[in-house]
Amino acid sequence: MNKDSIKEIFKNYKIEIKELNKANNSFSSDVYIVSTNEDKYVFKSSINKEKIENEKKYYNHLYNFLPTSKVLYSGKYNNYYYNIITYFEGNNRFDDEGNNFSRNDLRKLGMLLAKLHNCKLLDQNDSWITYINKSINLSINSINKVISNDSQMIISFMKKYLEKNIINNYENCIIHTDFRIGNTIFGNNQVGLIDMESVKCGDYIFDFVKLSRILNKKNFKIFLNGYKNKRSIDDYFYDRLEFYRLFDSIISIEWCNKNNQINTNYYNNNLKYLLEYVEVIKNGKWNI
Repeated sequence: MNKDSIKEIFKNYKIEIKELNKANNSFSSDVYIVSTNEDKYVFKSSINKEKIENEKKYYNHLYNFLPTSKVLYSGKYNNYYYNIITYFEGNNRFDDEGNNFSRNDLRKLGMLLAKLHNCKLLDQNDSWITYINKSINLSINSINKVISNDSQMIISFMKKYLEKNIINNYENCIIHTDFRIGNTIFGNNQVGLIDMESVKCGDYIFDFVKLSRILNKKNFKIFLNGYKNKRSIDDYFYDRLEFYRLFDSIISIEWCNKNNQINTNYYNNNLKYLLEYVEVIKNGKWNI
């Protein structure tokens, strides 16, 4: 959505814009920081109605339980859906800064994630298993392109693992699905959570995948101890985390293929992870 359209939308809410700056340009949405004489807002727009509505739903629910923003206005302008979100004051830091964080900041990240997982569910739907199966099935063609000889083995392994270890054996809770440093804000002696468009109900362990890759072992342990200060983990935590790391590699490769991002570090890293798991499973070092 262009700046003139955003100005027109804010004018309809009787909000006079002083400054308008693009904050991020993702594949699913445009994000702007909007300044007035008194306040700041985040304006987020997308052609994906479901993502915008989901973000509104979870921002306004989670605002009651943890440091985050809330959606003030939402609507549709031409072919775009949008949210006008309160601005969370603080610093948005990069993922690759994580291993330079203080122990205190790492612990704060862990406690923030625990707070999220302790939040009251909005509904009791049990869609997590359906989501995993659907995602695996949608990724089959992408997997075949890179590990054609071993793709069936990987798919079979994942579905057997899912059936034996996860179905009827996880606590349904609210998860972010993209919990990483870039989706948090450090400010006012607290850490806030942003970017709620993909929040859903599922297994809490999935939310550890991104930081388990970003942080070294020492710092991940500090982060995890912060989490355990607010919420316990299960005995099978590390084994299931490996499953979700494999799963995340597969859906990330699929995403890259779908969005023409195969010539990126993100794609190459996930391909490397996938190939490592292929060797581990082929050599019988990870048994179900």
